[in-house]
Amino acid sequence: MTITLNSPNRLKICLNSNEANALNLRNTHSYSVKQALLPLLAQAQLETGFYPQRAKLIVDILPEENGGCVLLFTAVYGVQITPGKSSIEPEVYAFSSSVGLCAALLGLYKHYAHRIYKSALYFWHGEYRLIIKALDYLDQQSTRFIADFANLVGTDEILAAYICEHGKEIMAENAVEHIGCTLNKFEAN
Repeated sequence: MTITLNSPNRLKICLNSNEANALNLRNTHSYSVKQALLPLLAQAQLETGFYPQRAKLIVDILPEENGGCVLLFTAVYGVQITPGKSSIEPEVYAFSSSVGLCAALLGLYKHYAHRIYKSALYFWHGEYRLIIKALDYLDQQSTRFIADFANLVGTDEILAAYICEHGKEIMAENAVEHIGCTLNKFEAN
């Protein structure tokens, strides 16, 4: 394992295949992965001084061909997120087909689920409406990914609340995680 402090707000940890397998980082949505990362962060703090106080920590897990992985930790300051309350504006996307919707949900689940803070899915005016709050402060990868499949309708709490109230609810919470996981299981079979 190598630990490198790329900047005061960015930490890089490279794991070989044995270390990555021991941590079982394949299911990035599980609580056990978060618990497995805590000792790594503690060790990084001792070795590099990386200690992002009062910051939202974005974690990217990038697999390597040799079976190992690279962990990138980015501390983002100035964003307050508390359970049930967020300063992140919701983004509302309109999908005209279920095929595009399923492709987007599967891709989000596989590659960007760790960046989705909240998500909900509704049917409104003949289209699927995906409401997400993404943690893509720096590069907005997940929202750029969705743009390949859907149109951005707006980024507004009022619009999101209106769709929640008047649209037909498909999944009011964790839509990306739940539907994406199901689609991923079907794809694996």
